[in-house]
Amino acid sequence: MDTPNRTDAYFFALDRNWCFTFVSIKAGRVMKRDPLKLIGKHIWTEFPEAVTTRFHEAYSEAYTRQQFTFVEEYYPQLGGWFENFIYPSPGGLAVYGNETTEKKTAEKKLRQAHTGLRAAVDHTEVFVWAIDREFRLITFNKAFERYVRKWYKIQVREGINLFEQLLKEETLMLLAPWNDSLTRALSGETLTVSLERFGNDYQCLLTPITEGHKITGVSVFCYNAAESKARERELAEANKQIEDLKMMALRSVMNPHFIFSTLNSIQYYIVENDRINAVNYLSAFSKLIRGILNNAVQNKVLLSDELEMLKLYVSLELMRFENKFDFILEFDKSLDADCIEIPSMLIQPFVENAIIHGLANKTERGTLKISVKHTDGKILFEIDDDGIGREASMNFQDLHVKKHKSLGIALTQERLKLITTLDDVSFEIIDKENDGRPAGTTVKIWLQTNI
Repeated sequence: MDTPNRTDAYFFALDRNWCFTFVSIKAGRVMKRDPLKLIGKHIWTEFPEAVTTRFHEAYSEAYTRQQFTFVEEYYPQLGGWFENFIYPSPGGLAVYGNETTEKKTAEKKLRQAHTGLRAAVDHTEVFVWAIDREFRLITFNKAFERYVRKWYKIQVREGINLFEQLLKEETLMLLAPWNDSLTRALSGETLTVSLERFGNDYQCLLTPITEGHKITGVSVFCYNAAESKARERELAEANKQIEDLKMMALRSVMNPHFIFSTLNSIQYYIVENDRINAVNYLSAFSKLIRGILNNAVQNKVLLSDELEMLKLYVSLELMRFENKFDFILEFDKSLDADCIEIPSMLIQPFVENAIIHGLANKTERGTLKISVKHTDGKILFEIDDDGIGREASMNFQDLHVKKHKSLGIALTQERLKLITTLDDVSFEIIDKENDGRPAGTTVKIWLQTNI
């Protein structure tokens, strides 16, 4: 070890009788003595407590063997750590020294931090390991050690080439996904690798280890992503169940509302003593009610079933309003209604609104047109009426039908907001005009589906 090249180093010299022949000003400060008054004094007489320290042992050894000696020791009387570089000669010793208290304190804190970090790393289930450029293990944590021991029956230790310890066929299997990634990491790239082993899906972060400007190895952090993905799936399923329950609750409100509207129609025929229409109406209504009850606990139904229910509903309203409007249903034949699922009770409330608020209040004959199209990878539902429009219907008083509060539409709009969290759904309500006067309403609903 060379003489320390530091401006804060102290220096003193001793003769063969252990007496001071030179003491620097800095050495005097460290020893808390006047340098000039120490000249000619015996070191062990002036500092008798030092006889029991490693300094005494090192000085004696250096002079006896006539070879350079280094010593670092805590000196209680001076309250600090000191390092000495001892150069012997036949005439005595030359000693260069530094106080190293700050360095030792920093080293102690670093050791404590390293111990704490090591404890944390060893208690995690994340695999932590590092290799040098020859694929020799530099370090590893207990989780990695347990994994290798369990699956490969290898007792790992620092310095071994892990791949060389494996069976030949296993080596090839391991190196295949790792070869390119490790090469890229050794060239300075930080990257993530996905690896499936023993039924688990691992995500590994590879980071180059650098010393100065040289890459000396790769550190690897691996965790089992299967558990994380399982938790994500559980969370997604829980969120879906919450949305399902919300929508079921909305349907439980909407269905009685729809049924109440239909029962009003039957009541109307009974009051008017129209028994034939009442019986026909009740027969169609019974079919419709079965469909409603079947769909009450389902979030999605076949498009064919929804359209069948829709035709039943419109036929009931046509009977009720004495065929006051024409009904047109257009269906894109490129769609397979028996294979496509849509949210239940999606269209009916808008159809009901078109009839009750638009067409029923119109003095002349009207038209209700429902079309189902395939456009731009989506299904487009259009409910179009040429009724009196939404604004006029709000102020209209019909003599035969009680004023109707459109609870179904409000609920359906709320359902559509919920559906958009699970499906790709959007809708638009258009108020039509003719020469500045209301000319009915068009509702468009776009639904993304696998066709």
